[in-house]
Amino acid sequence: MKELIFRLFNQKENNAGIELSKVYLKQNPKDVEIANLLAGALYRQNKFEEATYIAEKLAELSPDNDGLKFNLAKCYHSLANLEKAEKLVRELYEKNKDNREYALELSAYLSMLGRYDEAEEILKTLELDSRVKFNLGWHEMRKKNFLKGFE
Repeated sequence: MKELIFRLFNQKENNAGIELSKVYLKQNPKDVEIANLLAGALYRQNKFEEATYIAEKLAELSPDNDGLKFNLAKCYHSLANLEKAEKLVRELYEKNKDNREYALELSAYLSMLGRYDEAEEILKTLELDSRVKFNLGWHEMRKKNFLKGFE
């Protein structure tokens, strides 16, 4: 059944993949791989509450899996629970300071929470590329420094 689930998702048969995954997980509730596939498929269908529920269970089953925690943070963000998202990504960033994706994500959450200076400090630690420049400019705009934001 597991191979069929993979095949369904690979062939973009998401609804069938979701339904079969749910059946499979009732019999195999600790299968992290299929549960993660299911959470991702639900997330892509904007079923954020269902995806978050599964992502929370996955984080409990695999507390050392940073990728699962990062996915959970994105679920929280989609549910507008920025505080929980920021907390999770901060933990990941503190553990992996050299991970650019975590730094960018944390700075974005901090900015959304109105903590612009803290977000900017994180961005300043990164190599200056177009994405970092954009985010720095965005922070200036949010602080109402429009001219500096357009630089």
